[in-house]
Amino acid sequence: MVTAQDLDIPGAKLITIDRYHDSRGWLNETWRDSWNEILGIRIKFVQDMWARSDKAYTLRGLHSIVGQQKLIIVLQGTVFDVIADARRDSPTYGKYISVTLSGSEPKILLVPAGCYHGYLTLTDDTILGYKVDQYHSNGLDSGIIWNDPTFNIQWPIDGHNIILSDKDQVWPNL
Repeated sequence: MVTAQDLDIPGAKLITIDRYHDSRGWLNETWRDSWNEILGIRIKFVQDMWARSDKAYTLRGLHSIVGQQKLIIVLQGTVFDVIADARRDSPTYGKYISVTLSGSEPKILLVPAGCYHGYLTLTDDTILGYKVDQYHSNGLDSGIIWNDPTFNIQWPIDGHNIILSDKDQVWPNL
């Protein structure tokens, strides 16, 4: 069974999936095309990717590919995950939402097209899985700086030094 909670940005959903436990551990699905109808969406995913961050307080984002929708699931560890709405025609343009995702909970985040996505790892050895409906291409990749004043994201950094890629340090403001 799958259920979804609409979030405060149009098109963003927090999806809960069933997890089956036994003496060996657990098993859950991460996507089934029939969920499109149940969730009221229409997405054909074309690519899966995984990302691993070695250290806690690694910040990735804020990234987008024009027109791309994505599903995010944490396979291991915990992240503070952010969706920032950059759709000029959206009632939540310039706003963001955040959720905490963990490999210990069977939840998936749907990021709508036109929004930027980023996350801060809260644990070492964090692994995320992505499903996207357009192939990743560096030529189509865009971003905004993680501390953009328009969004004023309240990252839970708690005085820690964050780890950023060179690219994520120089994205422009919205």
